[in-house]
Amino acid sequence: MAVKFSNNATSTLAASINTTVTSISVQSADAAKFPTLAAGDWFPVTLVDSAGNMEIMRCTARVGATLTVSRAQEGTTAKSFVAGSRVDLRLTAAAINEVYSAAFNASNLTSGTVPNARITGPYDGITTLSQTGLHTITTEGEAIRLVGSATGDPYLTFYKAAVRQGYFQHTDGSGAQFGLKLVNDVATGGDTQLILRNSGGVGGLGYTVNGTDYTVYHTGNLSIAIAAEGSALAQRDSSGDIHARLFRSEYDTTNAAVNFIMTQINTGTDNYIRPSTPAQVAAALGPILTADKVETNVSGEFTPTAGGLITWAHGLGAKPSMIDTYMICKTADNGWAVNEEIGPLSNIVTFADRWIGYVIWADATNVYCRVQNASSGNYLFPAIVTKSTGAPVYATATSWRLKFRVRK
Repeated sequence: MAVKFSNNATSTLAASINTTVTSISVQSADAAKFPTLAAGDWFPVTLVDSAGNMEIMRCTARVGATLTVSRAQEGTTAKSFVAGSRVDLRLTAAAINEVYSAAFNASNLTSGTVPNARITGPYDGITTLSQTGLHTITTEGEAIRLVGSATGDPYLTFYKAAVRQGYFQHTDGSGAQFGLKLVNDVATGGDTQLILRNSGGVGGLGYTVNGTDYTVYHTGNLSIAIAAEGSALAQRDSSGDIHARLFRSEYDTTNAAVNFIMTQINTGTDNYIRPSTPAQVAAALGPILTADKVETNVSGEFTPTAGGLITWAHGLGAKPSMIDTYMICKTADNGWAVNEEIGPLSNIVTFADRWIGYVIWADATNVYCRVQNASSGNYLFPAIVTKSTGAPVYATATSWRLKFRVRK
């Protein structure tokens, strides 16, 4: 139900009324000045005669110039009025109170937005509340209460745009992941939870990463001692040294697979021992181990084409002192098995009165191989021999690849 208003809605009675009628008529020419009412709507009507008699009525329906009214409103009494008495839509106390109540009393809110408003009265019917900016609650006691059903576990969430970042929740149950928990949804490696478990006790503080449960150790569930005891956390002594066994002499077997090697950066402030992979150790020792060695590099595999040019960046930083060429078998051919190598090869050979081969040269950056412009695909490689008999044959071009080795 809502109170309605219109500007300058005034007229006179078209016919006299007594104290009991509930329908009055205004002048037809003035009818449209008064509000059109839907079911439940109303507007205040004040009648005044020439003698100053006044009555406030509530109009609950209007059909043309005929108004359906409730008599003797807002402390006035029902009176008789003659035709020509004044009929006005005036702002009354009841109308103002209803407007105020609808705007500021939370019990009348059903939807919409109340910007920067002060809401009076208790209201427990909010289903979705959206607010921007700072929300300050001043209290000496409980400020926010989340209430779920007997089997529900309500929670407080944190979002960035439309993506949930984490939440704060209490869950019922006796397992490792039940209790009061703070969850990070976007942690690397999967959801990460810090949990005060319902089981309580010194083991009640838990940590979960992507579904795997861990117990957080502290002074309540793990002893701390300077001595190297198996069940104690190692504590620094007065000199700053830790009494702990890093290597066990009892181990009489070696690691079949070396995944990490413990190293340290320096003997200064950054002297912590850290795990390094074998590849990292090799990269660090490489310049030392190869300082007096001859540097060699090996190419990948190349498929020659008639008249084509193969270019390989050898990475030596200088023109190679030696270039070797090899053939790698990719499909079994003339007794040679897959991945067997033949070489180093001669650049040019003669077989069946045909020149078969290629020309190789290099600079400080690349190795180049120009393949002869052969009339047959099998002339792209030097002639080979059958592995079992030594009989000379053409290498089947689709069965072989070229590879280069260079030395600095």
